[in-house]
Amino acid sequence: MTDDLNRSKPKDSAPESKSPGRRDFMKASGAAGIMAAVGSRIFAGEAKAETAVVSSAAGNYWEQEDWRALPKRTILGYCWPWHARPGDTLDFKVSTYAGGPYEADLVRVIHGNIWPAQKMQKELELEAPFARQYPGRHQISAPGSCVEVPESRGLNNIKSFTVQSYVFPSLILKKGEKLHHYPDTYIGHEGLGIEETEEVIDEQTLVARWDEEAGTGWSLYLDRQGRPSFKIAGSNGKTHKIILGRPLLKKRWFLVAASYDADSGSLKISSEHIDGYFANEYAVRPQSATLALPAGAKPRQKGVLRFGATTGRKRGKYYRAPAQVLNGKLDSVRLTHGALSPKEVQEVSGLVVPKKRALKVIGFWDFGKDIGTTKVHDLSKNNLHGETINLPDRGVTGVRFDGSITEWTVKPDHYGACAFHDDDLYDAQWETDFSYKVPKGLPSGIYAVRLKHGDFIEHIPFFVAPPKGRTTSKAAYLVPTVSYSAYSNMDEHFSLNIPIARKQFDGSTKIEKDHFVHPSVAGLSPHEAAFYAKHRRELGGGVYRNHTGGGYHWHATQKVPNLNLKLAAGYTKLCMDTFLTDWFYAKGIEVDIITDDMMQAEGVDLLKNYNVILNGHHPEYYSSEMLDAVEGYLDQGGRWMYLGGNGYCWTTPFHPTLDGVVEVRKNVGGGLLFGGDYWGVQQAVNEYDGRDAGLWRSAHRPEQRTVGVGWVASPYSTQSVPYKRTEAAGDTRAAFIFAGVKGELLGSFGLSGNGAAGFEVDGASFDKGTPSHALIVARSTDFGKPWHFMLGGLEREEFAPRFAMPRADMTFFETSKGGAVFSVGSMSYIGSLSHAGYDNNISQITLNVLSRFMDKKPFRMPEG
Repeated sequence: MTDDLNRSKPKDSAPESKSPGRRDFMKASGAAGIMAAVGSRIFAGEAKAETAVVSSAAGNYWEQEDWRALPKRTILGYCWPWHARPGDTLDFKVSTYAGGPYEADLVRVIHGNIWPAQKMQKELELEAPFARQYPGRHQISAPGSCVEVPESRGLNNIKSFTVQSYVFPSLILKKGEKLHHYPDTYIGHEGLGIEETEEVIDEQTLVARWDEEAGTGWSLYLDRQGRPSFKIAGSNGKTHKIILGRPLLKKRWFLVAASYDADSGSLKISSEHIDGYFANEYAVRPQSATLALPAGAKPRQKGVLRFGATTGRKRGKYYRAPAQVLNGKLDSVRLTHGALSPKEVQEVSGLVVPKKRALKVIGFWDFGKDIGTTKVHDLSKNNLHGETINLPDRGVTGVRFDGSITEWTVKPDHYGACAFHDDDLYDAQWETDFSYKVPKGLPSGIYAVRLKHGDFIEHIPFFVAPPKGRTTSKAAYLVPTVSYSAYSNMDEHFSLNIPIARKQFDGSTKIEKDHFVHPSVAGLSPHEAAFYAKHRRELGGGVYRNHTGGGYHWHATQKVPNLNLKLAAGYTKLCMDTFLTDWFYAKGIEVDIITDDMMQAEGVDLLKNYNVILNGHHPEYYSSEMLDAVEGYLDQGGRWMYLGGNGYCWTTPFHPTLDGVVEVRKNVGGGLLFGGDYWGVQQAVNEYDGRDAGLWRSAHRPEQRTVGVGWVASPYSTQSVPYKRTEAAGDTRAAFIFAGVKGELLGSFGLSGNGAAGFEVDGASFDKGTPSHALIVARSTDFGKPWHFMLGGLEREEFAPRFAMPRADMTFFETSKGGAVFSVGSMSYIGSLSHAGYDNNISQITLNVLSRFMDKKPFRMPEG
């Protein structure tokens, strides 16, 4: 091993005699070895325990192990932000689900634990100023998206008024129908929703100034049967309702209007079906009704005005909880003085304020303006602008959509709707239990706050980078925090409408459709799955979640508890990536830790001073700014080690103003694979940046162009397989890769499917941008039966001959200015590093490449 693999001591670290280097922290004895800490001081505090803690629960796959012996979750927490540098402060927020206090301390994370029985978890206990016992308390969040218009004198002085909106309900249940969370259906099909239960849906609000605690105000809403309804209540607490006789149709546009006439003392409500895009459907008759009020009955005009929700419980310094949340879309919300006639309702439902009604207009809101922000514009002279709460979807098809375009950037008035959901959540807004200021001299690495509550142990991971502008190693491990966000709180039974090619016994290939449910993806034990099902609305999370009203989530947030960002969470995400950090420690290799979020903020400046950057097993989600940073680094002669699969795939813009939020819209397969329903393909432009959504290759930035390989298959159901050297492995340019490596088969072992190639795999494609001089030095052997996504919309049997068999291509190529890229094209690859005490051909290949990439000696481009 060269000296380049060892980190030089930071200038501001503790003296050598008091602070051993990270190489000395631990010595490994195999994948399940116990790590011992040496030395009397680690940084600013004493080393508490001379041995690391190793998980000791029982089991393997959940269907095979005695998971009932595992303790049930009684505590949950998260921190913000996820990453820090020395001097930064992280806030930790904790909730308990049983009585009693909890204990908190600090650990250095070395290795996660795929399944409890494997006893692989390694962590080093450290001193921290917050380490002590804390009283337990239950904290709640306030899910549900809406728009809020602040209280104003103009709103409070309203007498007679009319409120109206176009509405497109996505969840209306027939009488007696129940919601189901785990149906045997695909995304977007009927029946997706919350856990299977006797629960029925509640009222769903269109527009309201209704205070749930006081029981006063007014609300235009759909009742539990989906019937348009209007209610008012004054300070005397008496509520008066008017309800139409027929429910609205699900996923069709209606114009619903209601009025309160102070002069006549009456309520009126009406609904009208809008033909619009579905012009050939049977006609739905308009309906209306009037209710005479008793003397003195009038609504209380006080508080905020909301679209998509009423005003729920008070929450201290935070906004009041959204209640009675709509699952559906609104377009063209209007509020006017007086009880309008049907003709006047039509006149104010257009795109511009009609001059002859301008004096009557109180609010005239347009969701098509400032898409991608939290602002909702009022086009009236009153400037009653609103703000979105909890990330409702914008840039979605509205009542004026006619199918002529698919980009909201071209005709925003066709995308003038806002979609609300009762399970949307941006920030759980839990109170902070304690904070941690990262001390000067704390080595860059992956850490966690460990919580102990009864028999249950919880970890809240976070990532510590070196001081800004400094590097403490020539290599950096880029932690894929954006992908961690996307997978947060993944539905255990999230299902995909997957076209698969299944090899038959006669050698033919048959195209089938199937859905994928596998415990290794969500990584949740049945206990954890039950906990999630009970609390899913209040947890929020990422984009692998089904909305109550169908379809999948487009927004992923870090400001919520994350059941998947754990140290024992199956073969994906952080748990799997610790195979690489464990290998670093076993080999005594010093690396800095940096994150996607940091790269988004700092760009190529974060990367430029490192000789080599390493990716983990699944860096799937990338923004354009992140890709710019990677390509800019390579253009400057940087070296890149992509040690995973299914990376750099999806366009993933960051929210322009809200921290910790990204957007993912998937329109593969005409919108039906991931889009949630037909409208997926019609809404294939990102809200946050106005660019094409979906795969980066569809947005003209194929991953093959950057790292040489790209996602080709997802053979989840098969065992992983070894690679086999190709003829190109004998090229002198690749000699350094295989120095000291014997045999043709590479990685016929491993903890992710018993092989180095598998789970999701990438292949080279010179047509899609793999550099023409790239060497495919090894390729996975046959997976046996192909189970994979058929990319490019290949859903029909006649396209099967065009689809390549699943493969993982180990690829190497040089770049300009002396740089190089090494890609393995497999999510399972790093699961083979620790085999046989880290002494195996996959480990040797990785070490060979890292050693050469750390060397400043430039690579030479081959001559054409």
